[in-house]
Amino acid sequence: MKSKRYKKLPENTKELPSDTIENLLSKIKSNCTTKFDESVDINLQINNKQKKNEINIRTVINLPGGTGKKVKIAVVCEDTKIQEAKDSGAEVFGGDDLVEKIKDGQIDFEKLICTPGMMIKLSKLGKVLGPKGLMPNPKLGTVTNDVKKSCNRC
Repeated sequence: MKSKRYKKLPENTKELPSDTIENLLSKIKSNCTTKFDESVDINLQINNKQKKNEINIRTVINLPGGTGKKVKIAVVCEDTKIQEAKDSGAEVFGGDDLVEKIKDGQIDFEKLICTPGMMIKLSKLGKVLGPKGLMPNPKLGTVTNDVKKSCNRC
């Protein structure tokens, strides 16, 4: 049984064709009829083989409006890149000293970015950082020489 509010929605927006997010969001926002913040569910069809169970998909998507939460970023880099990390907006930065703090359990950040040269030292901390989802990964863009660009994406 359909509600009165659902029946009042314009006919052309009940089933939207596939389009870019920017075009769809403007149509969705024009039809907001509730008194609370509405949410949007996104379904993605990924064509992978169902017979192979070892296929995992790991990715990060930055939403256009963000989440509204300020993310505390830590950068593990060489001494020559520490000034670049300061300028890019990282709250916690360092080299071997930061690796020792992490080893001692002082994890006071939500995102960890690392340069490839320091990744060797961080790889020993995989058991600590991995379960918390903080281990840097080149596929996610958290292992890079361009610290400024990586910090701005977070």
